[in-house]
Amino acid sequence: MLSLCVVLSYGIPEGGEDGAPFLLNATQVTHDLLSRNGLRTAACEDLSTFALRHTLKVLMSVRDTKLVEAYSEKHGQRSVYASESAMKAHWAKLPLVKTEDSEDSRIVKHAHCYSAVTMFLLHLSPSDQTAFSSEHFLPLLPSQANPSDRLNQYLLSEPDLKTIPCHRLSVFSLRTTLSALLQVRDSDAATAWAREHGQPFYASEAALREHWATLPTVQAGENEGSRRLKSLHCYEAAEWFVNHLTKSSQLAFAKSGFMPLVPMEQYALEVPSKKLFV
Repeated sequence: MLSLCVVLSYGIPEGGEDGAPFLLNATQVTHDLLSRNGLRTAACEDLSTFALRHTLKVLMSVRDTKLVEAYSEKHGQRSVYASESAMKAHWAKLPLVKTEDSEDSRIVKHAHCYSAVTMFLLHLSPSDQTAFSSEHFLPLLPSQANPSDRLNQYLLSEPDLKTIPCHRLSVFSLRTTLSALLQVRDSDAATAWAREHGQPFYASEAALREHWATLPTVQAGENEGSRRLKSLHCYEAAEWFVNHLTKSSQLAFAKSGFMPLVPMEQYALEVPSKKLFV
């Protein structure tokens, strides 16, 4: 059996803690997959959601139980589907993909490609990898790593968390989510993260609302200003969920709230006031 220590060299456990989602090192993984004899690969962007889900079901059927248990123990039971029906139930909570050429489709396909490669590398024994390669193809990770991939991969790996693409939400609903996240954050974790990354820390909801008042006002409806402001709030919400909440708080939040996905197109927003601790 493949040593778990060897397999884990492919990835970056978020935060370095047990129970943290496992995030793949895209450059290292892609180089390894392309160098394997007999493994047929396909670009993530060239595959349909249907094709990717078929591959995921095949991978699910040939998983090595001991490797899955080891992975689950390290990264949390919620990181692993107990069955194909559980995986399909999770898919039902993902954004509805109406057309393959849309941002919603790309976000879901990116998540499925990460899941497929993770399953192949971490849940299949070497002999099962060889057997899979003889009959099936494996998607590569997205060719152009997007800053949103890390956050969206984390959010979409939470089976109980409802996620909604950023562009479908209003500024008001996003600010409601940010206020809710502020109420359940771990203050010490939030402070440490803000200092490390040079990001603002808001001592209270009043301070947060005061900050919002300094942001550019936007016209109602779909327009450039609205997209920029929503992109900022979606990114903030995702970062807060991942870095400011304890695992238990994340699970509790998932039962009653929703999280916006981070748009793949990043917008820069000039913020008049950049006080770090307010």
